[in-house]
Amino acid sequence: MKRSRFVRGSLAVAFGSPFVCNAASAAGPQVRFITVASESGVAPVYAADEGMFRSAGLDVTVTQLANGGSVLPAVIGGSADFGVSNPISLATAFARGAPIACIAATVYYRKDSATSLLMVAKESPVRNAHDLNGKTIAVNGLRNTPQLSIQAWLDANGGDSTTVKFAEVSFFEMGAALLSGRVDAAFFAEPMLSEVRSQLRVLGDPYTAIGPQFITGAFFTTLAYAAEHPDIVSRVAAVLRQAGAWANTHPHETAMILARVEKLDVNRVEKMARSRYADQLRASDLQPPLDVALKYGVLKAPLSASAMIWTPPNAR
Repeated sequence: MKRSRFVRGSLAVAFGSPFVCNAASAAGPQVRFITVASESGVAPVYAADEGMFRSAGLDVTVTQLANGGSVLPAVIGGSADFGVSNPISLATAFARGAPIACIAATVYYRKDSATSLLMVAKESPVRNAHDLNGKTIAVNGLRNTPQLSIQAWLDANGGDSTTVKFAEVSFFEMGAALLSGRVDAAFFAEPMLSEVRSQLRVLGDPYTAIGPQFITGAFFTTLAYAAEHPDIVSRVAAVLRQAGAWANTHPHETAMILARVEKLDVNRVEKMARSRYADQLRASDLQPPLDVALKYGVLKAPLSASAMIWTPPNAR
């Protein structure tokens, strides 16, 4: 769907205060989606913009947040029907008894096209993992995928993760924290990564310590909602796969949408490293972050990724 075809509100995008785009409504079940303002979470917006939900007979409201901390509670608490989160947050919630089920994948991490890297100041004496022993590293969230990947990377490359301190710093503040010496290294992700690469030095790609390929997030619902509305869940999952496939072949169009969602200049988006959307949700792509979470004590017991993935009733 082109922007000129937007006629009434069914797409709400929130960045602290709601920002509403107008979209044509579908004559069908009303579905509430909550996601995050990032490339990994924007597939529902692609689907809304391009009329994919409407074609599937769904009247979808997409609420987009600046960060994902409120997404899981919103879906579990019933104020949204579908959400998106990272594998480790999903796994820890599931292990604690949260009644959630993953229905579709977001984007891949692939070692040949990294969109996040561990950076140091150009003049920093830190040259390798061992040099970070006893130092402080900035991450955008504690005990989550970035921190755990760095711990695994340090231990696999001659460092000792038990000696390192981690500081929670927003992506927008990491550059200043690094250049002022408040931290010794920082884990940057796009769109900030492409902005700082010329000013800083790449130390490593910690995600390689998790695996050569895995998914960085998944869309999910509750078991109760899936049991009550299996047809809607199947349609939503199919639309998300369709949106991901469309995104992989429409870089300019997605850059325009992503620029609007993240409030960025489109030229900046087109210059940054872009993610590739997953073609389907595979347990093998969800498992690697869970294994790292177990190794470093975030998960207290082994968890099979397949247990978290929803299976349509007719496929059981």
